[in-house]
Amino acid sequence: MPQQLARQQLLTLLGQPPVTLPEITEQEWATLLDMANQHRLLPLLQWQLKHEGVRESIPASIHERLAAACHRSTLRCLRQGAVLRQVTRLLDEVGIDSLVLKGAYLAFYVYPAAGLRPMRDLDILVPHAQALRAFECLQQAGFVQPEQSKGHARDWLDKHRHLPPLIDGNGVCVEVHTSVYTTDEHDAYLSHAQLRARAIEAQAPGAPAMRVLSPTDQLLHLIVHAAYQHQLDNGPLIISDIAMLLEKHDVDWPLFWRLAEHGGYSKGCYLLLEMARQAWPQLALPPMAAEHQPSREVMHVSKQLLLNSPQSHRDAYYLMLLDRQQTLSGKLRIYAQALFPSRKKLLSMQGTPDSALLSYWIRWQRFFTQRLPEHLRARRDPQLGEQTRLLGDFERWLNS
Repeated sequence: MPQQLARQQLLTLLGQPPVTLPEITEQEWATLLDMANQHRLLPLLQWQLKHEGVRESIPASIHERLAAACHRSTLRCLRQGAVLRQVTRLLDEVGIDSLVLKGAYLAFYVYPAAGLRPMRDLDILVPHAQALRAFECLQQAGFVQPEQSKGHARDWLDKHRHLPPLIDGNGVCVEVHTSVYTTDEHDAYLSHAQLRARAIEAQAPGAPAMRVLSPTDQLLHLIVHAAYQHQLDNGPLIISDIAMLLEKHDVDWPLFWRLAEHGGYSKGCYLLLEMARQAWPQLALPPMAAEHQPSREVMHVSKQLLLNSPQSHRDAYYLMLLDRQQTLSGKLRIYAQALFPSRKKLLSMQGTPDSALLSYWIRWQRFFTQRLPEHLRARRDPQLGEQTRLLGDFERWLNS
């Protein structure tokens, strides 16, 4: 199956469930499943196909692979749910105000079954001033930084939206976030205090009651995270996240658009809501004025970016930064920034040991033995050139 056709089929199967399936061979199914696996979509794909009663038209081997993926996702989700309860209880006991973000909220309180929404980690939002205390509280409870994420929590505080990842004995990862949009506590709409004031108590069968962002804030956060913070490199799961959220909860649309305009996020919101509407036509979305409708070209570019692999997206982003430089000195400056970051920035990076000198040596060694050869190989890939162009088009449109 050609890559472009496989992408289109995957988006179709994950949107409004099909009444009948197109003719797809077993090998083509395998291609689709490989792509779905790359984007954490196998459990949702299994649910969609089972839900619509099209089992007889799918090869048995494909059913077995989908069922196994769903089983693994459910077991992992059960472990993550236990850790989520532990983390929120620990923070409550020491008086740290916390809110559950993104995947953990969606999996346990929005999707029909938690295993349908695989999570890489559990995201917990705490006030910026309490972040280091929350981090230390989890460390005292037995959570540790993995070897590949040995950056210093205090150095991360002003460089990232979250502190270094922490894992428990079963490998469940937790990230303590310090902000969603801004660290300015005087912001009248998007500060932590405002998010906390609008937060709701979420309850679901078999899950503990937890404080989460309001549906309105959760929708905006999902869109900003996908479009503005990740340039759509977190994949098509964002479309089903939006659809499931809107099917489960009502959104205060006047407030939503005030928040989006205040933060400068309106264009990304128009784009992703239109993408959700096209995939899930049954969604009750407010009408969009013609002047806000993303063009066909923008929609095409955005869908392509959603389905790129994370590695190719990173390569394309780096090439885009280099291509923007019109002079050799500008290109060399990009390489210099990669090789010689400031000491404070270096110590806030993942995989950083305590010694700054050793950290620089490891970084240089990794650059010349891994990153640079990968970059040179990538430059010879014609598909990467196309991805770089698409990414540049998207960023110019989003920031215009």
